[in-house]
Amino acid sequence: MKATVTKIIATAILGALLAGCAVSATAATSVSGVIVNQTWTKANSPYLVGGDLLVSRLTIQPGVHVQFQSNYAMEVAGRLTAVGLPNDLILFSRGSNSSSGWQGIYFNESLPGSELIYCALGGSVNSAIRIRSASPTVRNCIITNNTGGGIRADGSGFFSLMDCTFANNSSAGGYGGGASIFGIRTAFESCSFVGNSASYVGGAVYCDAGASFLNCQFTQNSAEYGGAIRLVGSIPCTFTNCTFSENTTPGVGGAVFASTPIEMRACRMERNRAGSDGGALLCDNRAALVNCVVAQSSGGGAAIRAWVIGMTNCTVAFNQGRGIFTSVGPSEIINTIFWNNGSPQISGDSSVTYSDVQGGWPGEGNIAFNPIFYSPSNYALVDGSPCIDAGNPDPLFNDVCFPPSAGTNRNDMGAYGGPGACDWPIVPRITTQPRSLITCVGRDATFSVGALGEPPLAYQWQFNGGDITDATNVSYTISNAQANQAGLYSVSVSNMFGATSSGPASLTVNPVCVSIELYPGLTIGGVVGQTYQVEYATQLAASNQWSFLTNVFQAMPEVLWIDPQPATLERRFYRVLPTE
Repeated sequence: MKATVTKIIATAILGALLAGCAVSATAATSVSGVIVNQTWTKANSPYLVGGDLLVSRLTIQPGVHVQFQSNYAMEVAGRLTAVGLPNDLILFSRGSNSSSGWQGIYFNESLPGSELIYCALGGSVNSAIRIRSASPTVRNCIITNNTGGGIRADGSGFFSLMDCTFANNSSAGGYGGGASIFGIRTAFESCSFVGNSASYVGGAVYCDAGASFLNCQFTQNSAEYGGAIRLVGSIPCTFTNCTFSENTTPGVGGAVFASTPIEMRACRMERNRAGSDGGALLCDNRAALVNCVVAQSSGGGAAIRAWVIGMTNCTVAFNQGRGIFTSVGPSEIINTIFWNNGSPQISGDSSVTYSDVQGGWPGEGNIAFNPIFYSPSNYALVDGSPCIDAGNPDPLFNDVCFPPSAGTNRNDMGAYGGPGACDWPIVPRITTQPRSLITCVGRDATFSVGALGEPPLAYQWQFNGGDITDATNVSYTISNAQANQAGLYSVSVSNMFGATSSGPASLTVNPVCVSIELYPGLTIGGVVGQTYQVEYATQLAASNQWSFLTNVFQAMPEVLWIDPQPATLERRFYRVLPTE
């Protein structure tokens, strides 16, 4: 799968959703000001926000589209309940013709119990979701193309995010393009971060109060330091079954830059890059890695750099720099493979036992043979590998799960040996189901899926149960959609260990999409045959600047001229002058 395909997934999802939202002349509802005990319905959608909102009590039903017509915010002081459905999301976006963004949803010391579930938020110039001393539930949301970051939370306590996708968000303020967390311990579960960026640290996530990451994916994020994640503070952070690929930084920590103690289990870090050091990971504290793969990182320094590191049953291979570099205290490495990294494979004060180290390394049970991987991108061991049944013979390290382990119960060196190998998602598992889409004849629609499993993963998309020719990527785009392409779409994901299928997602193809707008009109009374110049300004002041709009020929005593820019956009004052 090419990297460029992955980067656009969530953008395509939200773009298709927004493109498919037809606006009928009888349905649009204008809202602003204080919202008290209201319920917003799909029948009255879209809701056109014409000023800042202050929410006391508001329920938003599935399928509602909330459009912010200018740079307005939704502040929640009471309780917001926005619960969509997997195939009928609630959408928050700027207006279709807005030249500016909006200010996001702001939970400002709000009451407990607010929910954002199955929502899509895009186009905000602030963080799409801001949380200050509040604890809303955020789950199954798509947060994409926000220029002030995806989520910003500060205060104290605990906060969790589950099954959310963060794509192509940026943070000019410098911290956490996808999520920036200050003072709150945070749990991320089954979240995807794709193509986010920060001008300073943590392209995907910045956190200063401890965090746990379970079944999360980080792809093509970037920042000055910590391409995907920057962790600071003293609270330990954990990663379980997470993947990091193609994250970059010109500084340190291509995927992760941590100043906290960290523990990683069954994590995969591939093709990350750091210009200075720590192509995959830089931890200026204690790091523990169990059953992890660190491969194909590039840039300066080592793939992994830490003060002190403990490694059990890991695979460190095909990295441009050294495998690891420890700089403070003695480290312990056991049952681990170091192969085809830069020289030397290991730097620093380390005790290495029952490991396969290219070029050799002193220590009990160590070997120096080619481990014989399935391929340079699949680090499972083939039958006959010298690393099978070559790890520490203590029953504490015995293999338990077959596959991915091979041979007998004795430990296999590398990431797929020992009891921790059971944490690997060997048979593919769907993490993000394809979502139903609505589009119009002639427009495009893109389905996508998120999956975990031993790579390489193969994809086959189906339409109404039958395979679609050449539809074998992680996403599938219907170009120039027609009525006969409406129906159910699904995808089968497979690898060498098995296959699994997604649930069906529907495509609805409407014959036409219509949006309704209000346009200002000027009735010009003047001399027949005269040409008049129409100008506008955005404010009335002694020093204001008038801008030319058009010339109008006075063909009759009264002429109606319509400004093609909707009245829901920036405020305009007009004047009409006769031309010379």
